[in-house]
Amino acid sequence: MEFLMNLGTELLAGVIGFVIGWASKSLRTLIRNRRAGRFWGSLLADNPQIVLGRAEGVSEPTGATSIGDAMGFAELRTHLKSLNLPDVDFKFDEYLQDEDLKPNLILIGGPGINKVTQQVLSMIAPELVFSSRTHLATVRDIKRDKEYRQVVDPDSKKVITDFAIILKTQNPFNPYNQVLLVAGISGFGTWAAVEYLVSKEFHKEFHKSPLASKQGSFECLVQTDVVLKRPYNVRRLELRPIAET
Repeated sequence: MEFLMNLGTELLAGVIGFVIGWASKSLRTLIRNRRAGRFWGSLLADNPQIVLGRAEGVSEPTGATSIGDAMGFAELRTHLKSLNLPDVDFKFDEYLQDEDLKPNLILIGGPGINKVTQQVLSMIAPELVFSSRTHLATVRDIKRDKEYRQVVDPDSKKVITDFAIILKTQNPFNPYNQVLLVAGISGFGTWAAVEYLVSKEFHKEFHKSPLASKQGSFECLVQTDVVLKRPYNVRRLELRPIAET
């Protein structure tokens, strides 16, 4: 009888431990999803517009989109779906009308491929900039007077380290709305920046900082290694407020 009582006590303790562990994990997931939902929910209000770029002068007559940009868009879409947020389709930059630029904007791709990214960067004054807005090779941090250059393997000629800028600020086409710009030196950087934006690390850090206000503007610098043609070991180098335009 004593054996059965001890066994029952152990089983009960095990069940209680399982329930507590499950509840703790569920609570952490709920908090994380609420943080992410607040960030993305404000951007997805009022019929937002996601914009991808298309490269010209390629052999394909319909143009070409960076694989990294496309993969970044796919990861973002999957993340929004996991948060039960509205699905948002995209438009290519060349098909936008003036009215398409006035809602909240999410721009994916650097100024070398996305014309709207190029236009927005020319209208705002961030301190993280591309050293050349026609040939992406370096990100310059004006505040710290420092440059971050893409690294290419001298033998294989493949990118092994890339960088990206993330900016969130007033939409320069409509100050009542916001623009989120995700732009890498190459598509690897853009893809990595999206991975960082949908990560629990970003939302935890962001919502513990003064940047978390609904209209808070910020600039962010991301670095990534490139392994087997995809981002690896993505890390944030800078995350700080920027002045409203």
